[in-house]
Amino acid sequence: MSLPIAQILLANATSAAPDYPTMTGWSWLYMLIVWAAIIALNVFCFGRIFTTKK
Repeated sequence: MSLPIAQILLANATSAAPDYPTMTGWSWLYMLIVWAAIIALNVFCFGRIFTTKK
């Protein structure tokens, strides 16, 4: 596929796509914090489940 055809196809695809809201830097940071909290909670819970007390 030559470059001009790829550019035309890409332009058609982007013009046909609806305008979705973009994520800001704060929203990426919030998502990172939430995922870290979810993973930390999973590690804590599974650590409690799979460790045995003597």
